[in-house]
Amino acid sequence: MNGTSSLGRNPFVGPRPIQKGETLHGRARELRELFNRLQARRIVVLHSPSGAGKSSLVQAGLIPRLEAASFDVWKPIRVNLDPTGLPGVPVGINRYRLSAMVSLEDELPPAHRRSPEQLAALDFAEYLRTRPRRKHRAGRNVVLLFDQFEEVLTTAPLAVEAKHAFFSAVGRALEHEDYWALFIIREDHLAAFAPYRDKLPTQLSNTFRLDLLGLDGAREAAVELARQGGRSFPAVDALIRDLSTIRTQQPDGSFVVEQDVHVEPVHLQVVCRRLWDAMPKDDPSIDEEDIDAYASVSEALGAYYADAVRSIAKTNMALERSIREWVGETLIVGGIRSQVRQETNTSAGLDNRHIERLLDSYLVRAEQRAGANWFELSHDRLVEPILHDNDRWEQAHLHPLQVQAKLWEDGKRDRALLLRPEALIGALLWARNNPDRLTEGDREFLAWSESLRKQELRRRVLLLLVTATFAVVAILAVLSARKAQRESQRAHEARLAAVEAGERAEQASLDARRKGVQLQAALEKADFETRAGRDLLRLSLAQFITSRASVSKDDRRVAAGLLADMELEEIQEQFKHRIPQQGWELLLSMILDLPRDQLDVLSSLRSMELRALMWSMGRCPPAELHQELMHVESEVAEASVQHCEALDACWKCRGAEDCVADPETLRLPPARQREFERCHALTSERGAALRHQHHVFDTALLDDDFLEPDDPTQGSVP
Repeated sequence: MNGTSSLGRNPFVGPRPIQKGETLHGRARELRELFNRLQARRIVVLHSPSGAGKSSLVQAGLIPRLEAASFDVWKPIRVNLDPTGLPGVPVGINRYRLSAMVSLEDELPPAHRRSPEQLAALDFAEYLRTRPRRKHRAGRNVVLLFDQFEEVLTTAPLAVEAKHAFFSAVGRALEHEDYWALFIIREDHLAAFAPYRDKLPTQLSNTFRLDLLGLDGAREAAVELARQGGRSFPAVDALIRDLSTIRTQQPDGSFVVEQDVHVEPVHLQVVCRRLWDAMPKDDPSIDEEDIDAYASVSEALGAYYADAVRSIAKTNMALERSIREWVGETLIVGGIRSQVRQETNTSAGLDNRHIERLLDSYLVRAEQRAGANWFELSHDRLVEPILHDNDRWEQAHLHPLQVQAKLWEDGKRDRALLLRPEALIGALLWARNNPDRLTEGDREFLAWSESLRKQELRRRVLLLLVTATFAVVAILAVLSARKAQRESQRAHEARLAAVEAGERAEQASLDARRKGVQLQAALEKADFETRAGRDLLRLSLAQFITSRASVSKDDRRVAAGLLADMELEEIQEQFKHRIPQQGWELLLSMILDLPRDQLDVLSSLRSMELRALMWSMGRCPPAELHQELMHVESEVAEASVQHCEALDACWKCRGAEDCVADPETLRLPPARQREFERCHALTSERGAALRHQHHVFDTALLDDDFLEPDDPTQGSVP
């Protein structure tokens, strides 16, 4: 594929395309077919998979062949120029048309070049007609090479009107049969050109597909390049077999290893270049042992990239990190290659001296367009190995602080990705001990993390103050609650004491009422006894007066007055005592002689008393009176005993479980109370007085002051 005549020098170019003037091996058939197709059809589309070697085929094979056939081949055209910032270029210029003219203009000597401002005023066909040409090439057919033409689709994808205008301008230029055109396109973009095909002559109907390098072509390229370098390659078949091995999925989902019919040229170049450098200098042949020790594909590409970066940075870890980030984040955007314009001293943050070293290692290539140099990766196949090797290197060499800083930058500086206070202390200590390994991004990340820590510290202090305040309030509330509880407990105890005191007072009141009742009963009894004694005295005086043989009128009135003051029951009970007959007669006569206002005594007497009085006057037989008196006395005595027993039972039942009395006041129900009062009155007035007076009169009648036993005229009531 590429070779040099210098013995011992590495003949394999690595990942970059083979340039014009270098020998192309293994593509003789493809080169012949492409040349014939272009010569016959005038406008041809060359498409292939990425890494198949389109640029190498055109640069090292087709261009020399066209020039040998007397074609005027101009410099390859690129359409990815950004016109922003170019002096004198108006806003809204068709960037694709201007980019194509600028690419062709760079090939001219500086004295014949036109500025972008001048080119902006020209149509593409007018530019081609007026572009200066070398004298010995005048009159030849011009071949326009639109390299990486898929950029017209990927650059400013929303500029659809500008794309249509550009294709129309190219179509008008290609209508002139003096111009041939080869559009070099990655085949995964080929279908996207359908909306613009009718703008071009032949409508892009003439195509040529360049496949990956066949096994025979790969074998030829490896052997011939090794021979040019001074070594034989007896193990070439083993290497080709390894490079063509693929894994294919079966219908059941499993994978099997099979040998493909193609080899990617860039893989062959990189692996062989690394194998060549790794072998001892005095080893004249490449054997299978060498392949087992040094050959690979993505690892070879990644290792080649790692070696190139390491040779530039040497032992400077910060520089190596900067180079890796520049390649992995500036030249690769969104997983595809990108371009960086060269600037003074530094380009996109990396020193131009380091970029020159990358150019020398064939990892980066420079292209001059519109008076400026543009840097890009030398091949698409380097994207994946570079990203993988960068990740591996970061995991092996970066401090967690630097890894987190990168994540923070990739995450659009999300505050959630900043270091927490517990991790920040260790990061600050490491940064203080390794200042030469820090980048500006690391320092900015630390500054943001420290700011976040201060904010969180203030927030925690505020939270602590709020928590302390709430704690104090809670403690005060608890103390107040406990105090209130104690006060409530004391109040409850006071209420209980008051209730107990009230109960005791009520009990004392009840006891007092009971004692009052007892005292009242005693007073009533004493009063009764006093009245009974007084009445007895009155009656005794009256009997004494009436028992005398001769009583003056005044004495009679005194006796009548005494008897008139006595109650009816007291008069009735006197019939149970023995009174001399002349006493009763005198009493009746005195009563009959009473004034009118004192005659109500007789009106209240029962028939029994009247019969007793009548008998005492000789108008009723003694036997009848005796029986009547005996019957009355028996009834009175029996009633007195029953009432006394009932009274005693009522007093004794108080407080019993089946007592009908109120348990607090010990008062009886109204009906029972009335019965009790009636019983009490009857017992007190009739029973006690009757028994007492009966005894008194029994004693008095026997007393010498009332009866004279030797007087035969005195009798007694049985």
